[in-house]
Amino acid sequence: PTDILPTLREGIAEAGGSDEWEKSIAALTNAMGIDDGEEVERVLAEALGWRAWAAASEKFRRFQRPVAPDAAKLEEAIAWLKEGPLQLDQEQLVAAIKTSPKVYLQGPDVAYRKAKGAAPKKFADTFNELVLKDPSAMECYHNCADDGCASECGNCWVSYEMRS
Repeated sequence: PTDILPTLREGIAEAGGSDEWEKSIAALTNAMGIDDGEEVERVLAEALGWRAWAAASEKFRRFQRPVAPDAAKLEEAIAWLKEGPLQLDQEQLVAAIKTSPKVYLQGPDVAYRKAKGAAPKKFADTFNELVLKDPSAMECYHNCADDGCASECGNCWVSYEMRS
């Protein structure tokens, strides 16, 4: 596959987000402690939906809704991950962000509340430990066992338990 970075940078520039994009990359690079700016840029692109936008054909880009970069919101998310209930250290932060960039960089506090609220009772007291062991657990915001099937298999605790 071709490199998507030039295409996504062009799209971000056209959307008027170049300055915030650069600030966001700097903040994320600092938080993750990774020297490879392009790796960080790809993670950020995944988190904000720009990777899918850049990979789509011209025709299908109009159906994509990537999120405008916002360095302040990104810094708030990183601060919450470090100082909130998860209290991630740098290694855990990197693992979590690489596992689920969108979940951990776009409103992780909301994702945390949804996932913990939907989690089976057996995870209630150990939810934080589960997330530290498997960051993808924060992607689970539905529980078919309690709420009935909603065709949210990729985000369901029942499916999560089957995979684990």
